[in-house]
Amino acid sequence: MITGIIGEFNPFHNGHRYILQEAKKRTKCDYMIVAMSGDFVQRGAPAIIDKAIRVKAALNNGADLVLQIPVVFSTATAELFALGAVALLHEAGVDTLAFGCETDDEEVLRMLADFFVHETPEYSIKLRDLLKEGKSYPAARAIAAASCINDERVSDILDGPNNILAIEYIKAMIRLNLNMRICPIKRAKVGHHALVMKDSFASATALRKAILNTDYKSDRLGIKTPTKILMKGINAYIPKNTAKDVINELYAHQPISEDNMTLLLKYKLLSLQARGVGDYLEGTRDLSNRIYKNLDNYDSISELCAALNTKEMTYARLSRLMMHIILGIKQDSMDYLKENPIPYIRVLGFRRDSSILLGMLKENSHSQIITSVKEAEKMLDEDKLSILEIDTYARELFKTVVEQGHSKSDPLHNDYTQPLIII
Repeated sequence: MITGIIGEFNPFHNGHRYILQEAKKRTKCDYMIVAMSGDFVQRGAPAIIDKAIRVKAALNNGADLVLQIPVVFSTATAELFALGAVALLHEAGVDTLAFGCETDDEEVLRMLADFFVHETPEYSIKLRDLLKEGKSYPAARAIAAASCINDERVSDILDGPNNILAIEYIKAMIRLNLNMRICPIKRAKVGHHALVMKDSFASATALRKAILNTDYKSDRLGIKTPTKILMKGINAYIPKNTAKDVINELYAHQPISEDNMTLLLKYKLLSLQARGVGDYLEGTRDLSNRIYKNLDNYDSISELCAALNTKEMTYARLSRLMMHIILGIKQDSMDYLKENPIPYIRVLGFRRDSSILLGMLKENSHSQIITSVKEAEKMLDEDKLSILEIDTYARELFKTVVEQGHSKSDPLHNDYTQPLIII
């Protein structure tokens, strides 16, 4: 039996370790495969910790094999993120998907997933009316669903961000006609977006905020490093076998957010001004016009997204669009992936004692197995190669921004030079 986990691990913390180990214990699996986002994540931002360190963390805390979710999927809506990740894990031989959420009630999660896949006219009309009244989409969806389903659990379930993602995973299984089991695991101690840190648990949101908002001191060369206060603080919430790698990375490279990519966005927007950005993933002609009207009125990506944010146009969607513009991800790439959700299986790392999984992948998968980007360019057809090229371009941009202001003695690998992580 092979259990799958989908994650960003941005950064990897004790809650992630808990989910991986609980999944292994509850499913009694022989192996665990992780599908992980690479350099850019679903909320529309660069990862705060380099992917090589996150791969190592997963392998040291329960995973046997880590695969990369293509960046076109990893920066998409929750629905499309789930579609790409679930399809990838199924192709890799996973028969049980485990995930953390605010409930472990499998029945209600499956019921809601089926409801949203087979939307009734009553629900569609109610949703449309609520959106016209000015409700945000998440709020309108929850109210409309609760009014159509005679189950008092619905409102609470749809109030949990991990529950919503869990429902999207199950929806993907239904749409792909996959016979996969699920293993919902209730989150420990703190919620997905909680900013409190309890016992040894903290959400990735709280840890990112602590890392990004800390004071970084500069040495005589202008190279910035974190204070010991930050290091001591986050050390309590990250597994011991991972904390040293995270701390070393924060000393080597100051972490970045979407705002560190502001000049890249301005350059892209100026170069595209004649035709606009309506053909980029999640873009529209109207949104393109609004962006260009605000082009001279912002100093950061977060400022621009806040200025454009409305109930109909969420901050998260706007942030994802900005990353799509920077990375060159257009709607036609997603159109291709909807029809071909597994362009390849890209291996980032594995445990040496689980290397049999690679042999199983090569024997049973219908997709090309990528362990070397250089070799992959000879294996893939033009359409699949175009998806991989977006990944390698994303890596180069991530690497360039992270290394700004840092010593050349600590360069990051690009996708051509990064070796497989083997534990």
